[in-house]
Formats: sequence, structure tokens, C-alpha cells
Amino acid sequence: MHAPPVDHELGRTLASVVVRAHDEAIGAGVEHCEQIARGNAQRAPTTEEIGSLAQRAYDIAELLIELGADIEAEDARGRTPLAVAMLHGDVRAMQLLESAGAKQPEPVNAASGTDRMTAMRASMTKQVVPMLCVRDVDATVAWFVSVGFTLEERIPPKGPMNWAALSFGKVWFMVQPRVARPREQIALWFYTTAVDDIYALFRNRQLDASKATLSGREPAQPAVRFLEDLYDPFYGGRQFSVQDPNGFELVFYSEPSSA
Repeated sequence: MHAPPVDHELGRTLASVVVRAHDEAIGAGVEHCEQIARGNAQRAPTTEEIGSLAQRAYDIAELLIELGADIEAEDARGRTPLAVAMLHGDVRAMQLLESAGAKQPEPVNAASGTDRMTAMRASMTKQVVPMLCVRDVDATVAWFVSVGFTLEERIPPKGPMNWAALSFGKVWFMVQPRVARPREQIALWFYTTAVDDIYALFRNRQLDASKATLSGREPAQPAVRFLEDLYDPFYGGRQFSVQDPNGFELVFYSEPSSA
């Protein structure tokens, strides 16, 4: 039986499936699980329910490879499926793609050394700002306002809120929907003028950890699992996010230039 011809369009689909195996597909799975459990609002989706939906994404990825998907096809951000899997620390997808012959991504140029680390620390422009990721933004904001907090900003100006900033004296925090997150949590936002440098440092660290995992070795340094790759959000600026060992989300954000 002859191998199917390489299909670049299927390759782009494969890249999309791999990234969704971690975030969008899992997020959609969580929402689906919530619909399953709608009769019991107190019950969170189980690991088995979420895992079964993740499994579907892997099955689809495997089928696309069998159909001849280009495993080196890049998505809109220039990432191959294996690069996405390695940044997310998705061992199952990493093994699937490597066994199909996918090439590991090259590290990016990242300055190192004590002076550069000092400069990156100095790039932080303000104290860390917490973001509450909640089920109901309006209800959350209403509660904080009722106990004395001030609603400073909101998006959109009218109707259900998608984002809000509140203050209590000099203390600020933000609120947004939990979106694809399986439960309410706090994301910590770090404002920096060197987001690309910090990204390069973290990206190389995570790629090294993933390469060690694929070769059966213990990583020399703990992994820095990505939740969002570097991108320019619709509200301006530039950001990426990673996850700490406790599951907290750390967002590194560069504000839009005032020029």
C-alpha cells in the first residue's frame, strides 16, 4: 500500500488540531461537559469527561497524519504542530508527531547572563495585577462595588461585561470571564517593556524540557508550560502566558506604544 501524498491543507488542519488538543478543544470540551452536567450546577466536569474529549483531538490528529497531512505545516503564527505540542508540554502529541517524523523546532536567539536578567527584571513597569477569571463578571463586579470597591473601567461600556478593572484606594485588580478555564482562578499579569526577551527565554527553557522528556531524560530545569504563545491581542500590546507548578496563569504583557 502506497503512502498518501503530503497534503499541506491537512497539515494546517493538523497544526490547528494539536493546539486545540491543549486549549480550545479542551475548553470546548469543558463547556460541553457543563452542558452534560447542567442538571447539577455544583458538579464540575470530571477528569474522565475532559480526558475523553482530549482523546478525540488526538484521534483526529492521528487520522490526519495517516491521510498524509504535512506535519511541518505552520499555523498563522509560524508554528509547526510539534512546536505547539512542545510549548504546551503535551507529551502525547509530542510522541505522536515525533514518531511520524516531525522535526523539532530550533531555539530562538535569547540573550542570557546576569546583566540581561537584571535588565529584564528592570523592564517591569508596575506591580503585578491580579485577574479574577470568573463564571459571571457582572455579578462579581456588583459584589465588589457593594462592599466599597470602585469600578474604574469596563468593556463593553454597556451590556454584559467582558472585562472590568476595579480599585480600592491604590490597589487595582481585573475581572474577566473564565472562558476555556475549567474553573474559576486567578491569573497574574506582569507588565513589561521586554516581553519579546522574556518570551525567548521561557520558550527556549520549555523546548529544552520537552526535548529531554522525549528522549527519556529528566529536564535540567523545570518546564515552563505555555498556555498562550506570543501574540498581539485585539486590545493592543503584546503578550504570552505560562503556567506555574501550582496551575496559576502568569501573563506577561507589553502595553501598546503611546507613539
